[in-house]
Amino acid sequence: MRLACAHASMGDKAESHRLLGIAETQFGRGTRDDDPPCVGWFDEGSLHDQAAVCHADLGDLRRADALLDKAQERFAPTRRRDYATYLIRRAQVQNDLGNADHAADLLHQVIPMVEQAPSKRNIGRLLAARDRLPKDARHSDLDQRLSALTA
Repeated sequence: MRLACAHASMGDKAESHRLLGIAETQFGRGTRDDDPPCVGWFDEGSLHDQAAVCHADLGDLRRADALLDKAQERFAPTRRRDYATYLIRRAQVQNDLGNADHAADLLHQVIPMVEQAPSKRNIGRLLAARDRLPKDARHSDLDQRLSALTA
């Protein structure tokens, strides 16, 4: 999956898609007894999230959004930080699709999650996603909430 994402970030659609297929096939086979323990964190939500990253990098925003929707449906409830990351990524995709208000709504949903499960990476992602939204009065409440979060 990491190789698929790397190729997607370089715009290599064919190789990224080939590697995504391999990753999905391997994931579908399940874990093996000799897998390292760290493999356990990579669940179905992670699979959809990472595939969405590839599709977003390749410009297929609708596919990325659909995969992020699946990631949200399948996240492990104990993984609040991951869920916040999925929402932030989805907000970025929604904004890129021209749905800035929906993107802002998603970012509003993330703030309590980051307050409950603080993460410097997610705060950085949240601020970066906000910076991509239009700078207008409709998002002043979001700006206030973010300001309080980072104070």
